[in-house]
Amino acid sequence: MKIAPSFLEGLYDVYAGRHQPENLRRLTDLYWRALLVLAFVAVVAVFTYGILTLNRVLVALGGAYSTAPTPAPALDRSTLNTTIAAFDARNARFEALKGRAPDLPSDPSK
Repeated sequence: MKIAPSFLEGLYDVYAGRHQPENLRRLTDLYWRALLVLAFVAVVAVFTYGILTLNRVLVALGGAYSTAPTPAPALDRSTLNTTIAAFDARNARFEALKGRAPDLPSDPSK
């Protein structure tokens, strides 16, 4: 079980001789592998977070099935016809007033 201490010893030796090309190559290889592992962990974390969030939303959307009767419509046909008739009357008044000249107040300076 001397793998970890020998690895750390070798890592210390490589770092101590980092100015030599063969040790620099080992350091850059270690750095590159550490970046790859870090990127892989980040991607796995993002996917896990996304899946958990999606699952939470889907569970929240799938609420209990309700057997309550359908509520009455907010607007019935007679109310709708009354409202349309009021809009038609308003439009007719507008068209009638549009053809007539406006009543301008008299000029007080005259």
